[in-house]
Amino acid sequence: MQGSIAKHDVPTVTALRVRVEAMFLANLLVGGNGSGQVVIEAAASPEDTIESFLLRMSAGYPKLQEAILDRKTGSLSEHLSFIVNGTPLGIRHTPASPISGVDTIAFVHATCGGI
Repeated sequence: MQGSIAKHDVPTVTALRVRVEAMFLANLLVGGNGSGQVVIEAAASPEDTIESFLLRMSAGYPKLQEAILDRKTGSLSEHLSFIVNGTPLGIRHTPASPISGVDTIAFVHATCGGI
């Protein structure tokens, strides 16, 4: 069949989309007003880890990029808390977990204290 391509000859790439939610004061880092949430839909590569995705995604937001990485350790900053698919990072996922299967990553400023 000249001029046609068989379906199996065309590589298929599944685009991954991740919903990133910047919550409350943390949304100031992505141009929000400091209340509620700002939602960003971002493309992810199948090779991405949660950490590599967040670092690449933050490149479009200078304030977030500055806040997301601990320059001393090279790891995600402890000043932000990340919630992956509704669960805090470190319980079901680590920064090195693959991004596949991740639908939503939310982040808030880390807080401490008590009643």
